[in-house]
Amino acid sequence: MVRIILGAIAVAVLTIIATVAFSPAMATSTDMESYLWSPAGVGRDEIVCKRIVIHPEGRPLPQSSQQQPVQIHSAIVSESYCAGMPKPAY
Repeated sequence: MVRIILGAIAVAVLTIIATVAFSPAMATSTDMESYLWSPAGVGRDEIVCKRIVIHPEGRPLPQSSQQQPVQIHSAIVSESYCAGMPKPAY
């Protein structure tokens, strides 16, 4: 009986140690995300809500450059994301 109790305590202690040791770090993202009204595409008149994500790249640039390289991704999302902004009339 004592073996079972000691075994259960050992398993509980190991579980707690593993949970604390292997929990994910409080990581932060350098990506900038925003929502805006924009034309659905080049040459289109339809206005849609788009999610824009700007991700900095680690690619080297010439020393004289004052800019940082980025990747820009956009996707059409539900209009509820842009509900707080007035929809432009194009």
